[in-house]
Amino acid sequence: MNADEPDVLDRCVKIAMGYRKKFNKDIFIDLVGYRKYGHNEQDQPSFTQPQMYEEIKNKPSVYELYSKKLIQKGIMTQEEVDAVRDKYWKRYEEDYAKVMNDQSDAAEHEYQLDQIKKPTLWGKSTGVPKNVLTDLFKKITTWPSDFNIHPTIKKIYDERIKNFNNNDNLDWATMESLAFASLLHEGYHLRLSGQDVERGTFSHRHALISDQKRDVPKF
Repeated sequence: MNADEPDVLDRCVKIAMGYRKKFNKDIFIDLVGYRKYGHNEQDQPSFTQPQMYEEIKNKPSVYELYSKKLIQKGIMTQEEVDAVRDKYWKRYEEDYAKVMNDQSDAAEHEYQLDQIKKPTLWGKSTGVPKNVLTDLFKKITTWPSDFNIHPTIKKIYDERIKNFNNNDNLDWATMESLAFASLLHEGYHLRLSGQDVERGTFSHRHALISDQKRDVPKF
């Protein structure tokens, strides 16, 4: 099912629901679409799928395609399409304003946060010799000279390297990567699974890096 065809999708869903109701069996709709932007303003899908998103960024949105179709068929005028769009944008802006003016008291959560900060509550603390961590860090922050790394990711890695060399604050992703690396170094098997394992749910990890110009193995 092509996600760019709302009318066809509507019919498809109705058929599927009718089938499930009549025969009491599961039915799957293979909906093929895309996410044009990342999770948030700092996330870039091109970090992990550069060639695909080079195509997607120039592709008309579902809104543009469908509104054009409705206008060409005489179902709606441009003015009516604009009115519907403005109606929902107004609602979004009003809801956003309510969220920004929220006066929730964060003090009630301070106790829970303090508990999380105490590692001894969650098990035995372990350690890794600094020379081992230094060697592992070099391995996880080095890539081939001809590798076309995304400028934003390079900036992130440069900051990690600077902080590590200066014994400065290390971010969550750096400590996480070192923890994973130390487990592998000690002979433990490690497997991560999930949609955003490579770059991290909030674009913090970047454990695998994609070449931005060539379809080559990720580093």
